[in-house]
Amino acid sequence: MQCMIVVGMPSAGKDIAREYATAKRYPYYATGDIVRGEVVKRGLEPNAINTAMVSTELRGSDGMR
Repeated sequence: MQCMIVVGMPSAGKDIAREYATAKRYPYYATGDIVRGEVVKRGLEPNAINTAMVSTELRGSDGMR
């Protein structure tokens, strides 16, 4: 099994990778989708503050330094 990870700043073109993966019927997981889902799962209001808090928590010690 092969895995491709696409990273980049906002507006860097990651959605183009999503469109390609979708067109080829490849599984695609976006960190933002996972974070937004976790915000909802926790019953938090889906706003920038809560999303950032959950994102930072999920990223843990492996995240941005």
